[in-house]
Amino acid sequence: MSRHHSRHRLAADILALDQLISHLSYDAESATRVRHAQELRGRMTMLLPVLSSLASVVDALHQHAAGIPQRLSHNMALASAWISAGAWAPLPALQLSPDAPIDDAGLEPGSAGPDWHAALAATAEGRLRELMELWQDCVSLQRRIGETAPQGEWAPVFQRWGVGAARHYDHGMLVFSTATTALAIFCMGMVWIWTGWADGAGAVALGAVSCCFFAAMDEPAPMIRSFFRWNVVCLVLATIYLFVVLPNAHDFEMLVLMFAVPYLIIGVMMAQPRLALIAMPLAVVTANDIGIQGAYNADFNAFFNGNVAGIAGILFALVWTLVARPFGTRAAVRRLVRASWGDIARNATGREPGEHADLRARMLDRLAQLVPRLAASEDETTGDGFAEVRVELSTLALQRELPALAPEHQRSVRRVLQGVASYYQARLDARADTPPQVLRDRLAKAIRKVASRADQASREAFAALVEMHVALFSAAPVAMSAAGVQPAGQAADPMSKQASNKQ
Repeated sequence: MSRHHSRHRLAADILALDQLISHLSYDAESATRVRHAQELRGRMTMLLPVLSSLASVVDALHQHAAGIPQRLSHNMALASAWISAGAWAPLPALQLSPDAPIDDAGLEPGSAGPDWHAALAATAEGRLRELMELWQDCVSLQRRIGETAPQGEWAPVFQRWGVGAARHYDHGMLVFSTATTALAIFCMGMVWIWTGWADGAGAVALGAVSCCFFAAMDEPAPMIRSFFRWNVVCLVLATIYLFVVLPNAHDFEMLVLMFAVPYLIIGVMMAQPRLALIAMPLAVVTANDIGIQGAYNADFNAFFNGNVAGIAGILFALVWTLVARPFGTRAAVRRLVRASWGDIARNATGREPGEHADLRARMLDRLAQLVPRLAASEDETTGDGFAEVRVELSTLALQRELPALAPEHQRSVRRVLQGVASYYQARLDARADTPPQVLRDRLAKAIRKVASRADQASREAFAALVEMHVALFSAAPVAMSAAGVQPAGQAADPMSKQASNKQ
């Protein structure tokens, strides 16, 4: 539970950083800080899939009979101590096992390839290195943002993935929110015209404000309801002040004294994020309702009609939103998850390497939007979104290394990519809920074949295939023997064997 909670907090911090960057960008003298903040945002986002991948592979090692290797346990303790100390010291070197030197991908030179346990351990060590490099980048960027005059150019430690500037936008939901808001304002305007209400302009104005302020939210109705409630409170306060308190103010000093106490309290509330949405209407709406003039002149009929019109407009916006947008966070979660499925189905079979950075950036941005919504959603049938991200990262890595692989390995990897694209297209079409056995067989064959070579491209492809298998099939082991690749602990299935031969 704590692991998921920390992921939700990290994603919420990323979205909050987005807002700070948008405000900071208006300051012409902060261009360097904005650039560093954007780099920090990108690396914080990349922490999400790296942490998820490391946790999943370590869980798979826990379930394996051999358990977690001593080398990996030592390296994780080393990384944990370094991060806990603030990552001020230089990046520590992870240690290799003294009795079995293994290269970066866990392949022993001269051997036919690692077993499944060694493959998982090598993948975990790779993710641990990526985590430490990303963490060091985040710490160094945080320091540079706080410096008055940063010296020199910032050089990243983590350079495995290029990060583009693309973002994920749900254009369908944007159009729907815009259309419903515009239609609500149009209907309020028509009601004002048809009724001939002299103070109806106030209803249209506050109704439009209510619709527009919260239109971008998944569930705007609760916020509009709160806005309506506090506007009623503001009306009561304004009535008391205008007709009971202010008649006793005979000079400017007395007027200031009467407003000082409540507005000092409201100012303190506004400085606290959890109370800001309450303090804002108390400060603005109450002052607007009172409408202080050069001379005291209170007309109860004009005051009541004008302010009740505004509250009526907010009430109309609330009812309209409840009718026009009954869905909420669950719908947004489903749309984000389906967008991830669609991205994988379209891009798994091939994209130009120059497009990978933007694809990766859009996918990570979608994940940062999805995780906080999952924390607020009670839909237990939807995945956490991390598996899709890890699968798509693996497909991009395989596409990048594909040209450098041997021809027979290229065929195996292409069949895996085609299987991944078909599976996620089937999910979009509601024809599949779990990965098919044929995709598992293709992955197992590709893992065995690629593991037989120790060149750089094969090592990268091997790590991506292992990562994809863990993401799709959890801790299910793969037999790495040369006689055949079959999920360990299962008897041969003649039907699946025939299907594999046909492919």
